[in-house]
Amino acid sequence: MVKHLERWKFKPEISEEQKAAVAADFEKRLLAAAEADFVVCLYNPSSKKRHDYLEKACDLMMRYKSPETVCGIVSNIGREGETGRVMSLKELRDTRVDMFTTVFVGNSQTTAIDGKMVTPRGYRKGN
Repeated sequence: MVKHLERWKFKPEISEEQKAAVAADFEKRLLAAAEADFVVCLYNPSSKKRHDYLEKACDLMMRYKSPETVCGIVSNIGREGETGRVMSLKELRDTRVDMFTTVFVGNSQTTAIDGKMVTPRGYRKGN
């Protein structure tokens, strides 16, 4: 192994108890964001070990958000082969993503216009 990369080799062990606490905290924050009708962005939403996280996140958000909430995914942002797609939260739940995908979940005001997600800023012109 290259000498300067050796420091990245060490991965501290995380106990099952610590993993459960992190998961519970994430769920609590995600539910609060969904209930508050925030736009949510999820980075690195899936991997080999975390293949069902996006499905779980969508299920949690659908407790407060409509299944028809406008969502989008972008893969390989800023890299060759960048792709994007707009869909509903219900469709997002069953969409395959990987660690190079960024997920965007709109709020109740988000709409799809010409294949793009648009969320109004909350004020009208002239006010």
